[in-house]
Amino acid sequence: MTLVPELRLDRLRAFAAVAREGGFSRAARALGRTQSSVSQAVALLEDDVGDLLIVRDGRRTALTEAGRVLRDHAERVLAALADARALTPGKACPTEALVAATWPGERIDPTAARNRL
Repeated sequence: MTLVPELRLDRLRAFAAVAREGGFSRAARALGRTQSSVSQAVALLEDDVGDLLIVRDGRRTALTEAGRVLRDHAERVLAALADARALTPGKACPTEALVAATWPGERIDPTAARNRL
């Protein structure tokens, strides 16, 4: 049995934006990302699926057959995700995060550091 790698949503979003906007720079502007990060995301997605999705010719781009097929699926997946988020406001996009850091305790609480056993 061949394992198919998971397709990451950030990569699908970047790819769908390039397909929709007609280029990497316009997709980057639409996503609020850099052109290089969008290009890298698409390249990683191509690695994930094992096929070329976009033909790059200078500043021009064109979808391959595999790219056209994946674009249609990606748009449906992203639309379904948007629908799910709309049905569960506040739940799909948590606003709290866990932050962990290492820092010498005596810098944070000198009293606790002195009373340490």
